[in-house]
Amino acid sequence: LEQALIHARVDKLNSIPNRRWFVENLLAELSEIERNIEAGKEDQHIGLVFGDIDKFGAFNNDLGHNAGDIVLTSVAQSLNTNKRNEDFVARYGGEEFLMTLPNMNLAGSVAAAERQRLIIAEKPYKYGPGADQERPITMSFGVVPMEQLLSQIDLKDVTDAILNKGFIKFVTSEQVEMSKTRATPLNGNGSNGNGEAQQIIQPDLVYDPDNPRKSLHDLRLLIAFEHAHALASKVIHTAKDSGRNKVCRAEWNEIDNQWEAKGQGVVQIIDMSKIEYTDLIVQGSKEEFLAMLNVG
Repeated sequence: LEQALIHARVDKLNSIPNRRWFVENLLAELSEIERNIEAGKEDQHIGLVFGDIDKFGAFNNDLGHNAGDIVLTSVAQSLNTNKRNEDFVARYGGEEFLMTLPNMNLAGSVAAAERQRLIIAEKPYKYGPGADQERPITMSFGVVPMEQLLSQIDLKDVTDAILNKGFIKFVTSEQVEMSKTRATPLNGNGSNGNGEAQQIIQPDLVYDPDNPRKSLHDLRLLIAFEHAHALASKVIHTAKDSGRNKVCRAEWNEIDNQWEAKGQGVVQIIDMSKIEYTDLIVQGSKEEFLAMLNVG
């Protein structure tokens, strides 16, 4: 059972944590920050770094999917090797990677992302007869001060996310178990024989009827993460679109009450009402959480 739990939390291609493990670790980190704040400890920081491999599709399209897998593995190993012991690196999906940097402010997180970027750029992908041809591997990074965004998410945002945003998907325990049955591969490669991928529902949060307050607390933290991830995605697009920034950061403008993407010579306002969220999967009912929020 222990091996099965570990396997479910590790990316199969490169053996680093996957999204599920990343989210579990982040909830623990954010909960500790909130406990420290409640205890009167100031200067609580945690950097969220979102990394995206530049022009990754070209590796697959031009050189084959094996080349893409090699690039992903190389990047994963580099990120994982060149971090502090307390940092957490995970493959979020596709060519996207996430890092949490505990006790690191925004400036330190930007410096850490820049260091990772430079190290990765030093090792191009080599191919051809005798590996005599090279293609550069580069990444763009978006950095978000997670502790600041966390402080902005309150129970009103949780209610809005449940009722209006549409990125929280509620599932039952029966649906989760049924997905495991359907996901049994019939031909040994995760397909049902008709080329259709078999998806197992893996909830980001399971409602605990014995501790509903913790369930609500964890949902708030997850929603804060989704805001941070969506914000980091916008920041990365700023880095890529600018043509000269490979590491951009999100900064809160207290005068105008808005998030801004900043890099070398670039300042771009981020419209949070137009950002896109990744679905959160919650095992439980919408009504259980709304009852906790006193929303009918």
